[in-house]
Amino acid sequence: MSAGLAVRGGMLDSYAAMHPEQFANAVARGQRDSARELLTSLSDEVLPGVLVCLPQPMAGEILDACADDTIINWMTSVRLDDAVGLARRVEPQRRTALHARLPQRRRRELDRALSFRDGTAGALADLDFAWVHHGATVSDAVETLRSHGSGDSAPLLVLDDSDRLVGALDAEQALIRGPEAPVRDCLARVRPLLASADLRAATAAFAAHGERWLPVVDESHRPMGLLSLSQFTRSSLETRSRNQEAFASLAGVMFELLTDLPKLLLGDPRAR
Repeated sequence: MSAGLAVRGGMLDSYAAMHPEQFANAVARGQRDSARELLTSLSDEVLPGVLVCLPQPMAGEILDACADDTIINWMTSVRLDDAVGLARRVEPQRRTALHARLPQRRRRELDRALSFRDGTAGALADLDFAWVHHGATVSDAVETLRSHGSGDSAPLLVLDDSDRLVGALDAEQALIRGPEAPVRDCLARVRPLLASADLRAATAAFAAHGERWLPVVDESHRPMGLLSLSQFTRSSLETRSRNQEAFASLAGVMFELLTDLPKLLLGDPRAR
């Protein structure tokens, strides 16, 4: 590799590692061959985080060219939400074979995460989120955020002693009350979304509340993850694109059927 390519590769890696979603959006808008070249130039440490942000067809094409051992290593070593994203982008039959080779703990984690039906808030949510119990101090909460490395202003969720969601940390109140104040006194209201909610319900929730993040909870009000507006928007666009392709295919079949309808009803004169 030339020095110029090495420098460019290092810069791309650094940017993609810090901003995987922005990098994926930029690549997805480029020409197919150029996009593939950029993606395959990323290191194995960075590429998985970008793949889960790409549209399904492009990510699937890259994964199809990857060896099984490579994907297994990614799905084992990356964060759980990224492992889920990778699993959902692998062809179903291959996914089953790869799943059987994963370490037991990661298999169990994926089984739980993938139990959410496609197109629901639970399936789309980021499963790796930061939280503290309501008895923790503001200082504890800050340390949790620092160690978790939450990006894109993701909220810190606050749970009660039964692990049910009670709110999120209000940064302004935390600054006012000081580092030794209990988190229960520094709560911001949250508007949770059921993990079983479909895209229509999620659309209504984002539109009604104007939030960038919505906590996703189970029937017992225990948090399962966080759904960001950007992730939801991207998934909605992908679903709409798939629906349009399916409709176009159906329309083609219907057109052919209507074209052949006279022959089906009256018989083909040439056959008489």
